[in-house]
Amino acid sequence: MASRAGNESSAAGRLALLDATVRVVARDGLDGVSYRSVAAEAGTTPGLVFYHFGSREALILEAAVRAGRRAVANALPIDESDGFDNFLDGLAVSAERDLADHVFQYEMAFNARRRPELAEQMRDLYAFYCAETARVLEAVGLRRVSTAQARLIFAAIDGLVLQQVVFAEPRRTEGGVRVLRVVLRHLVELEEEA
Repeated sequence: MASRAGNESSAAGRLALLDATVRVVARDGLDGVSYRSVAAEAGTTPGLVFYHFGSREALILEAAVRAGRRAVANALPIDESDGFDNFLDGLAVSAERDLADHVFQYEMAFNARRRPELAEQMRDLYAFYCAETARVLEAVGLRRVSTAQARLIFAAIDGLVLQQVVFAEPRRTEGGVRVLRVVLRHLVELEEEA
């Protein structure tokens, strides 16, 4: 029993370190990530950060996956009964609430151009984003979502989130979401005509 509690505590500590890494990157950029800065953010010791991850790169890459999955889950909730009526309803709120996750992801994406070790991870993460977008689009009413369509719709969502992060103007984001819904309804109409 004590071993199980220890494993749960260790897993929770590991997640806390990943979340601390996201906050450090959002605040200080990738160059601000060190065992010491993450430990200070998490309220622990640098040795514990090293123990859990072994390298700075492993820490950053795992934090990217965690932040990306959390941001997608919060930005793309599915309510199949609403169709497109409420699709992306909470995008502006999600972008604000998960600001550190989004800033972290954009920091990673921009750094992937200069750091080849990040490029593959970001490619995989963006493939996940597009796959999740396709899954949600199918759940809310689009029958045949091509890879290109999913990539285009995700690019629109990603752009709206980026602008929300930069400008902090929810009404602007919500206006973009309304237009995106119109485009998606047209895609559904085209499918029905085919």
